Amino acid sequence: MKELYVTLHTKQDKSPVTIENSILRECRKYASVISIQKGQHTGVADRPGQLAALHLRDGDTLTVRVKGADEDAASIALRIFFQHRI
Repeated sequence: MKELYVTLHTKQDKSPVTIENSILRECRKYASVISIQKGQHTGVADRPGQLAALHLRDGDTLTVRVKGADEDAASIALRIFFQHRI
């Protein structure tokens, strides 16, 4: 299992729904199970309801866990995604 610690910094003033949809699309590219934790709450990243329950906002600190066959590639791509593309 790979674990990433990221802070959400959006390039534009994006709504929570737009942030969630961007994360959802990115995470669905991988076979690994990707979970996102914000504070005490955790959601599986490819389930829209669980992402919505996290109430993601710009500036939030997240723990992203990647577990599965392509976890190395997925963790690298997700780090780039959270740093440069969201």
